[in-house]
Parts: sequence; C-alpha cells; structure tokens
Amino acid sequence: MTARIVVAWVVAAVLGLALAAGITLAASQLSSQRIGLSGEPLSAGDRLVPRAQARPAQRRPSHPSRPSQPSQSSRPPSGDDAGDAGGDD
Repeated sequence: MTARIVVAWVVAAVLGLALAAGITLAASQLSSQRIGLSGEPLSAGDRLVPRAQARPAQRRPSHPSRPSQPSQSSRPPSGDDAGDAGGDD
C-alpha cells in the first residue's frame, strides 16, 4: 500500500468517528429535552377545559307516563299457592 492510501483510510476513519460522536451527542441532546406532558405542570391543561355554562331548567311532566312502582295486579302472586294450577294432590 502506498502512503497516500494509508492516509486516506486514516482520514476516513477519523471522519467516521467524528460523525458517530456528533450523532451520539445530538441524540443525547434530543432525549434530554423536556417535551410533551412531562415538561408541563399539572395545572397546564386547566385553561383548556370549557367553562361551565348554566343549563336551562328541564320541565318535568306533572303526571308521569309510567307509574314508578308496578301496581298490585301486575305483580306475580306470592306465597305457597303461587305454583298451584288447581290440581289435586
């Protein structure tokens, strides 16, 4: 090998190491920056919440369309004779 080729390889190796060091430094700078939600205080989103607005009062009907409790006639029979169909024993 001639001296010229050896010098070219040495220069290429040094440039490669410098490039690798530069990329490593840039990556470490990017990863150490405080970005996103981790860099903000807990109250940072408070100004994004919509303000509460007064809602108009909803009218309730004076007579409900359905009774709140079932009537006595719609309840199933209870007691011992609930299952009897009139058969004899």
